[in-house]
Amino acid sequence: MKDHFSEGSDLYKKFRPRYPGEIFSRINAVIKDKHRALDCGTGNGQIAVELNPFFEEVYAIDISLQQISEADKINGIFYSLQPAEKTNFSDDFFNLIVAGQAAHWFNFNDFFRECHRLLVPGGILALIGYDLVRVNVEIDRVIDKFYHTILGPYWPPERKYVDAQYLDIPFPYPDLNFPPSEINCTWSFSEFVGYLNTWSSVKKFIREIGSNPLDKISKELQISWGKNEVHIIRFPVFSRIGQKPGY
Repeated sequence: MKDHFSEGSDLYKKFRPRYPGEIFSRINAVIKDKHRALDCGTGNGQIAVELNPFFEEVYAIDISLQQISEADKINGIFYSLQPAEKTNFSDDFFNLIVAGQAAHWFNFNDFFRECHRLLVPGGILALIGYDLVRVNVEIDRVIDKFYHTILGPYWPPERKYVDAQYLDIPFPYPDLNFPPSEINCTWSFSEFVGYLNTWSSVKKFIREIGSNPLDKISKELQISWGKNEVHIIRFPVFSRIGQKPGY
């Protein structure tokens, strides 16, 4: 598992979007026993918090101490520093394993082998992610140039799995084909720019070039944003969700 988010973990917590509750309600509906859930690559614990009302115990793991230190500490959620590919949990321990916008950083063979070991028969594995942010035609045009042209060489190779909506990931179980969903946020211009600054490619550009790539589009982005103080920001959500055989 690769760590791209220890740097700027406070920004990550402040500006990263939160998944809609309907996703977790749908997952909850296909799980009979709700004893224990595992959130892999938990970051600041967003998904762990969402799972907390449904499960007796939620375990949340990450390799970034900085990210976990930003997580909300809530009864019933147990955080630990562990790679998703090799954990210290017992066999057949979890009814649900989730990875939100994280699975593409894992070693797939090792991660899926570990999930199969950890899940109870009939347990659910859910990989969730969200696609490139969308706002409107004018802003999207600027963001597309920023994403593909300016930052293209600075994206880690694993980003291709997000671009393909995880369809290229060798998912180990038959897909339950959950319907697509969408994250909706109402953001000001400064909040939108704050989110863009959490991108791993932006951080890599700054490290290698010494300047913020957002400077290259700041004027164009402000013009396309217009006079509106806020815009509705959309993130298309995709998932690969399946059930371990043997239930």
